[in-house]
Amino acid sequence: MHPILHRPHMHFIMHRNNMATYSYLQVRPSLLQPLYRHLEESRILTLT
Repeated sequence: MHPILHRPHMHFIMHRNNMATYSYLQVRPSLLQPLYRHLEESRILTLT
């Protein structure tokens, strides 16, 4: 395996960042609702 791709401490940092992002998304859904709606509308407009 490529040495850069397989670094346990890097994986740990990425995992911690993902968990922090996930908990942030869980805590602040009201901020994300308009963003998701906007993304959905943009994607629908792009598909048509």
